[in-house]
Amino acid sequence: NKRNKLLLKNRVLRARTILWCAGIKPNQVVKESRLKLKNGGVLVNGALQSASHYNVFAIGDCAFLVNNNFDKSFSKNAHNSLKQAKLVARNLKNWLTDKELKTFKPSRYKGFVRLGSDFAVFYYKNLVLQGLLVSRIYDFLLKRKLKVF
Repeated sequence: NKRNKLLLKNRVLRARTILWCAGIKPNQVVKESRLKLKNGGVLVNGALQSASHYNVFAIGDCAFLVNNNFDKSFSKNAHNSLKQAKLVARNLKNWLTDKELKTFKPSRYKGFVRLGSDFAVFYYKNLVLQGLLVSRIYDFLLKRKLKVF
């Protein structure tokens, strides 16, 4: 049965579709769930599917995707979270239609990080740029809906 339900310690949440969006750390609901966790995040496989509940997917700060080289999670940044969101949308469709799930490939060497309205950091391999100008470039790219890595 592919009905969605989130099992909590004291209750069951049922819904046709469950999408949970949170801030920079997993919500208390994640901590209270029966999902297998690692360092506070839902332990997921390469398809971003829960290691303990095949019908649950997690992304961003709520997910813990193991980097086998270090037994640590891959970088949790906005760029990877956006890529994860797109992949999970595709994987949900594939899962519901019994098609093969795609594997997440994180970006480790490039990205933008917004730190307030007038400050951002851009990093690419060993190059790091920061400040107001980087923030304005980031805004320019987003407003034009250009692919930001």
